[in-house]
Amino acid sequence: MTDLEKILNLRKTLHEHPNLSLNEAETAGILKEFLRENTDLEIVDRGAWFYAAHREAGAGQNIAFRCDTDGIPNEDGTPYHGCGHDGHMATLCGLALEISGKKFGKNIFLLFQPAEETGQGGLICKDFVGDEKIDEIYGFHNTPGFKENRLLLRDRAYACASKGMTASLHGRQSHAGYPEHGINPAFLIADVITKLGDFLDDGKYESMVLATIVCVKVGERNFGVSPGTGELSMTIRAHYERDLDKLQRSLEKYISEKAEAAGMDCAFSYADVFPDTVNDSALYQKIKAMLDAKGYDYEILPEPFRWSEDFGYYPRQTKGFYFGVGEGEDWTPAHTKDFDFNDRLIAPVVRLFLDVISL
Repeated sequence: MTDLEKILNLRKTLHEHPNLSLNEAETAGILKEFLRENTDLEIVDRGAWFYAAHREAGAGQNIAFRCDTDGIPNEDGTPYHGCGHDGHMATLCGLALEISGKKFGKNIFLLFQPAEETGQGGLICKDFVGDEKIDEIYGFHNTPGFKENRLLLRDRAYACASKGMTASLHGRQSHAGYPEHGINPAFLIADVITKLGDFLDDGKYESMVLATIVCVKVGERNFGVSPGTGELSMTIRAHYERDLDKLQRSLEKYISEKAEAAGMDCAFSYADVFPDTVNDSALYQKIKAMLDAKGYDYEILPEPFRWSEDFGYYPRQTKGFYFGVGEGEDWTPAHTKDFDFNDRLIAPVVRLFLDVISL
């Protein structure tokens, strides 16, 4: 590919300047400066996010490629690129170099999306699809644990829908010596945890559902008090959002009814909400046929990944296709302190994107 060394240097710069979700101004500045200095693409600045556009008069199709721009907190709370988004950005900039000044008979858009890690970015940017009348949109993720540069494909569901669910319970505080005078939410929280498997019964859902306890809080370490407040936080996830909604309703109904019977108030709150990422079947078949014709190495995944990805907002607006790229069978897992993106993925993914454009 053109100027690979320039792209590798850009990736290093991005790696050294990570920003957390919805605070990607520095990262966006680096990217826009690079694109303005090295390509003829139009920069469309939307404030918290932007995209680069290659437009051709009389183009017959609008095709988009999306990357994510945020980092994650390290163990000490400082931001770092522990998921590979610096590599995603560098790859799209590599594609920008390849398409600049050329003719494809298509309008090509490169979307630089913030806040993937919190699930907010796709929601913020999804109207881009309608604004630019995008016919197809593509995204990818580096994937440790698989053969290097092997493409990871699935028809339909690719990554789970998920959300953080917190049940807040308010009973009545009492003296620890007279717990019967109060209403302690610990017993209801323990009941929900004990019965959690019942809510995940396979017979109730189309596909996998999962609930993971992430935080339990009841009162304080005060041995003279029987607490009156408590919280139970879970990450709930499913291959399909309709199953996630069913699981959520089931948990809300059970907890609400038990709380009311015990004389407690109950409220639910949600965070880090991700849609299911579901590939368009026709697009999947078209891409798979192209990979076969050109001899790409790929495998079809037996089930969706359990992690979530806010790319899922885009296939609800138009045809979308998301895939993985193996980073190496022994590559350090993402979201760990020693993770770094495998630069050897960049040129092959740029080549793949060019082949997609040529379809």
